Amino acid sequence: MADNTACGLAGAQGGMIIFEEETDTPTALIDGALITDIKSAANSALGARYLARRDARNMVLVGVSSVARNNIAAYSQIFSEP
Repeated sequence: MADNTACGLAGAQGGMIIFEEETDTPTALIDGALITDIKSAANSALGARYLARRDARNMVLVGVSSVARNNIAAYSQIFSEP
């Protein structure tokens, strides 16, 4: 097994291939880390939506890098004012 971290790469690699429905032709290759970042933020926001008090109006979010950016985006979608 390659020591990717010694080369400055992620320890694990992954991806998702999107196929065209009618011909099964590959149309996109999506980095697995991107999917994981977005999924983690969505899971966090969804949990907060169901666990937060209904009268809550403020929150504090502590995070760094893509985790913070994706959480801010997800929470903004879930808790935006109508």
